Amino acid sequence: GSVSAPAVTGTDSNTGITFPSADTIKFATGGVERMSITNSGVSGVGGKIVQVKSVSKLDAFTLSSPTAGQYYDVTGLNNLQITTTGSNKVIVFMTVHMGVDTGGHNGFMKGVRITSGTYYNLSYPSSTGTSFRASNGGVWTGNTSVPDNHTHAMHIVGFEDSPGAGTHQYGIQISSSYTATLYTGRPFAGEATGHVYAPSGTITLYEVEA
Repeated sequence: GSVSAPAVTGTDSNTGITFPSADTIKFATGGVERMSITNSGVSGVGGKIVQVKSVSKLDAFTLSSPTAGQYYDVTGLNNLQITTTGSNKVIVFMTVHMGVDTGGHNGFMKGVRITSGTYYNLSYPSSTGTSFRASNGGVWTGNTSVPDNHTHAMHIVGFEDSPGAGTHQYGIQISSSYTATLYTGRPFAGEATGHVYAPSGTITLYEVEA
């Protein structure tokens, strides 16, 4: 194999690694192989990445007068489909940026999968709080105006799902203990100098061989 220097320098330059057909680079810790790279792809513990599906919502979403404790789909982040094989796993990454009212209000996110019409919760239900706080992320705003100016980022990072073979639909839902309007992709207070905007969110799915 060989390592080639970039043809140009700068932040956009690339370094190339060329593999002959039989070459493999293996990464190990403690004598255990964690990942290998060959000319045919990348594999790791649990198998090779078979496919990647991703969706991003760049514009804002508005949920007016929600029912307290009820979860709602975020339109545009509620229908990412993937068709899996056998007992392969799906590694799930989800992010949502919420705008929540100030003065002690809250917002929650939940990741879901729908298979054959049945909803599965990909988040971590609270064992002590109320049941609707079955969330992988939550935010409480303080008693100042600062949270009005921000979008609050919440994440599901590397959740290992076992959906079984078939076609599955993944999505993000949001909720609150209150009935104030919730937003994604914009602060609660809307347009103003110094307010922090972000895309509504993203979902990325990796199917990994069992």
